[in-house]
Amino acid sequence: NAVTAPLSRFVHWLLYGLLALQVGLGFVLRWFQGEAFSFFGLFEIPQLLASNRGLEHTVENFHNLAAWALIYLAGGHALMALAHRYVFKDDVLKRMLIGAGRTG
Repeated sequence: NAVTAPLSRFVHWLLYGLLALQVGLGFVLRWFQGEAFSFFGLFEIPQLLASNRGLEHTVENFHNLAAWALIYLAGGHALMALAHRYVFKDDVLKRMLIGAGRTG
């Protein structure tokens, strides 16, 4: 597929990019709130940025926007995988499954 292959690669990398952005914004948001970042009580990353209430709200807005973009993109990705299986009746969903291996 000359059209769907580049599009699927783009969406794939966009999902990873949004995940990384979401994590990064989460760290920055926590630090702007004036708190360290704790990983389930196992270990802590100290506050690396000065507390800043003005930037906190801006970062929080971007964090929320990235979260919604990720939700919509992941939902669309899942719907297209199901469309490939049940509408287009091709093997795209089968190739996406873990351990299915890649062809071509």
